[in-house]
Amino acid sequence: KREREEQLRREREEQLRLEREEQLRLEREEQLRQQQEQLKQHKEEREREEQRRQQREREEQLRQQREQLGHRERVEQLRQQEQLKQQQEREAQLKQHQEQLKQHQEQLKQQQEREKQLKQEQQQQQ
Repeated sequence: KREREEQLRREREEQLRLEREEQLRLEREEQLRQQQEQLKQHKEEREREEQRRQQREREEQLRQQREQLGHRERVEQLRQQEQLKQQQEREAQLKQHQEQLKQHQEQLKQQQEREKQLKQEQQQQQ
């Protein structure tokens, strides 16, 4: 009986030891996974920061280039923008006039249809 109890105790201890080892292994795996995830996030953040830095540099270069453009070029650019704006306004007005004309034509057509119907009705009544 005592041997049997001793054997059961050893088996329980062995079982507990195996469970602890498995638990530790799982914890190490989880820790490793979290570390890898953190590394990945840090790397992505560094890449984003580098992209932002490059973007700031490009913007600064563009700003400097624009400043270096002479007064004459800026004046010419403004003149062209103004011309383009006026042209777009004229085109918008023309489009609006065409739309109004189209609506008037449609109204006229409907009016002619109504008059035609009235005329037919009058002829039928006679």
